Amino acid sequence: MTPEYAVPILNDVSQLIGAVAISRAAIVGIIKPKGHPFSVTAKGGDRSKVVVQWRLMAPFAAVLFLSLLGLVIGIVSDRFAFSDAGDGKWVVLFWSIYNVIVLSVTVITCIELPRSEKHIADVPERATFHTEGRSTDLWITSLTSDTVRLRGIPYPEGTRGLLQIDDVGQVQAYVIAQLREGARLHLLPTEKQREDLMLRFYADDSMPGVARVRSAAMIADIARRFSSSTGRA
Repeated sequence: MTPEYAVPILNDVSQLIGAVAISRAAIVGIIKPKGHPFSVTAKGGDRSKVVVQWRLMAPFAAVLFLSLLGLVIGIVSDRFAFSDAGDGKWVVLFWSIYNVIVLSVTVITCIELPRSEKHIADVPERATFHTEGRSTDLWITSLTSDTVRLRGIPYPEGTRGLLQIDDVGQVQAYVIAQLREGARLHLLPTEKQREDLMLRFYADDSMPGVARVRSAAMIADIARRFSSSTGRA
C-alpha cells in the first residue's frame, strides 16, 4: 500500500468515524432543537492496556459483515445478477472491495493500543538565552505562547534578553520568576513568531487533514491492533 493510496483511505476512515456522532447530533437537533441535555463524555481512562471501543465499533462491524456477505454472494452466485449489467459489475466490485477495506480499517481503529503520554519535561528541548554580553545554553521544560520555563542557570527577576527557540527564532523575553534550577520567562513574540509557536503546538503540517502517511508504520500499527484484538478473544 503506497502513501498515495493510503491517504484517501485514511481520510475516509476519519470522516466515517465522526459520521455516526455527527448524524445523531444533527437528527436530535432537528427533532428537538431546544432542551437537549449536555452530556460530558469520558476523558482519559486507563491507557496501559488494550481498550476496545465496542459501542463505536458496533455499527461499522455490522456494515462490514453485510458488505462481506454481499460480496461473497455476488461472487459465488449469479442468482442476483442481471445479464444487462455488462461492465458495470466491475465498478460495483471495485467499490465493494474499497468499502470493505475502509470499514476494516475503521473497525481496527476502534481498538486502542497501550500508550504513554509524553511531555516536554520528559524530553527537554535545548534553547539559548542571550543576555547582555552572555549566551547560555539551557533546557526548556515548559512552553506556552506567552511563557517558558528554563532549567540550567538561575536568573534574577527582570533579566531581559533574547531566547533562541527552534523553528521560532530569537524571541524577546524577560525573567518573571527565579527558580532554584532555572527561571520562568515571559515571552514577547512578534506576530510571525506567535504564529510559529501555534504551529508548533497544534500542527505538524501547514495543511489540515491527512497529508502524509508512512505506509510501513501504518501497516505495522494495524497488525498490532489485530493481534491484540485476537489475543483478547
